[in-house]
Amino acid sequence: MIVSKRSMCYIAEVAHQSDWDSIVACHQGYITCTTWNYQKTSMGAHKLRPEEFSKHKPIDMYATAVDITSCGNFAVIGLSTGQVDVYNMQSGIHRGRYGKERAHEGAIRGVAVDGLNQLVITAGSEGLIKFWKFKTKDLVYSTELSSSPSGILLHRDSLIDCFLVDSAAVSLTMSPTGDFLASTHVDDLGIYLWSNRSLYSLVSLRPLPADYEPSVETLPSTCPVQDVDVTGAEETCDEMIEYVSPEQLGEQLVTLSSLPESRWKNLLSLDVIKKKNKPKEPPKVPKSAPFFIPTLPGLIPRYIAPEEENDTQSKVVNLGVLAQKSDFYIHLEEALSTNECIFSEGD
Repeated sequence: MIVSKRSMCYIAEVAHQSDWDSIVACHQGYITCTTWNYQKTSMGAHKLRPEEFSKHKPIDMYATAVDITSCGNFAVIGLSTGQVDVYNMQSGIHRGRYGKERAHEGAIRGVAVDGLNQLVITAGSEGLIKFWKFKTKDLVYSTELSSSPSGILLHRDSLIDCFLVDSAAVSLTMSPTGDFLASTHVDDLGIYLWSNRSLYSLVSLRPLPADYEPSVETLPSTCPVQDVDVTGAEETCDEMIEYVSPEQLGEQLVTLSSLPESRWKNLLSLDVIKKKNKPKEPPKVPKSAPFFIPTLPGLIPRYIAPEEENDTQSKVVNLGVLAQKSDFYIHLEEALSTNECIFSEGD
């Protein structure tokens, strides 16, 4: 969970976006939150607001924070009066409220729901962060911050680090793949990217101790330190210096190409891919059928059963095999060759 300073907002969830509205927006100065449909690119069918204020709106009461569960079924909305309500995204029906009357004494600055719909985290302007059970809406734990937050951002995959910066953050967001954290800060026009340490080193998943003191991270400057003249008065650098990325950042680092991730991510698994693609047996050449099917001589043609071929067999076709000779014809050929013609009474 990341605490930051943020004003009016909207939230979107891809789950069930083809079934019903998947976007909820809270508007500055309005108690009603509107739903939007991504598939139709239009405003949704529901207007989310507390039932007791369906006809009239109290003074200085408006929505300040909103979040949608990872399943896409519920929306959690916080108000400036400290109330936190739950609504069904499909029907727009009010499903309950956290706390007896309100969750915080001050305005709600941020709400977040974990990935398993077990906990709801709320942040109030009085400096408290509270953890609630999503279904029973009972308070589980409360902690106090040293200053009043203006928003929270929950990374649903993990909660595992804490650090300080020189200037307060006004907006934070995680990349869709979880590779980077983008942040903007007070009186700074730049957008800063923070790399995810768990991608290239081991990260302990143990909870931080109660006396843990976060380290201070210095924001990078556009002015190189080695070019600053410290002998005279401090000079400000107003011009942006163009940065040229070297081919290799370091001997112990790996420089990735600009190709898509799908082109190089499988390079580490080439041995496994080759092993899976290796054929179990070498391909076999199918046995070719003879062009002429041999038959036995006689008035009624009969086919000869094919025999196993060997390498020594001649490939020359014997045309005499194709001749159709009867027994009487064979006797005549023998008599002609011997000049002996003997006929019996049966012949």
